[in-house]
Amino acid sequence: MNNFVKYPNEKSTLNHEFNESLHRPATAADISYRAYKSTCLGRSNPALVLLARCSLPKTGIRLYFSGDNGKKNQFVLMEQLPNIGFPMEIFYHANYTTGVQAGELPDFITIKDAFGAHRVKVEVFD
Repeated sequence: MNNFVKYPNEKSTLNHEFNESLHRPATAADISYRAYKSTCLGRSNPALVLLARCSLPKTGIRLYFSGDNGKKNQFVLMEQLPNIGFPMEIFYHANYTTGVQAGELPDFITIKDAFGAHRVKVEVFD
């Protein structure tokens, strides 16, 4: 059963210039997001776990989550393009786990990519 929230995106109009220092919001089509709150090792305050999966037409791309300029409960899925990439459809994933939070986690978070902002439900994962 596929429980990922899918956001079917139109083709990106961004130019794919491969440069090691190039970091930008993810441009992959059909990015799927999941978010969980998980109490680890019996601690009372949960950690936030983010997951993303997608496919891209090049090898060597690095996907990662970043905070959205310090905005609470908002994140950006970023990509870093390599100097050399081979034309091949590759499936990618990214994950992120916060430290133990100082309070309750929200029921929804916002994740941005090159196609805009997406509201993602935070599920309990024990």
